[in-house]
Amino acid sequence: IATSAPLADYPTSAMVATRALIKEMASARDLHHLIMATPDGKIIADAAEPLFIVKGHKVTLPVVAMPSVEQTLIERASISLGFEVEQKQLTVEMLQDAEEVVIASWQGLTAINHIDSKPYMSIIAERIATQMEHREKKQ
Repeated sequence: IATSAPLADYPTSAMVATRALIKEMASARDLHHLIMATPDGKIIADAAEPLFIVKGHKVTLPVVAMPSVEQTLIERASISLGFEVEQKQLTVEMLQDAEEVVIASWQGLTAINHIDSKPYMSIIAERIATQMEHREKKQ
């Protein structure tokens, strides 16, 4: 988890640059992803690549001013599978307590295997991805 990210609160073009920087930082550390957080532990939401967590029968998505297509699809698929969905400020503490941590993009869902030494599952992420795929084919 990166505990500071430049320009994260700025408009879209700055967030794109920040996302590219974070990906370079992850690569330099031989990691697949870095999750951006403020020094006080709040996860920085990237509307274009929403991160969500699963705990029990609840899917928690970040609060964003304008949800992306990906976030909307995740919410619809989760509800249709019978999960409770909430939008809330995500925190590092919530990630540590989660059963699954998932990042979405236009390419699909990526379930995080572990953060630091904590392992995560991917069962619900796979169900949500399958539901999203089935709904898309129906339309």
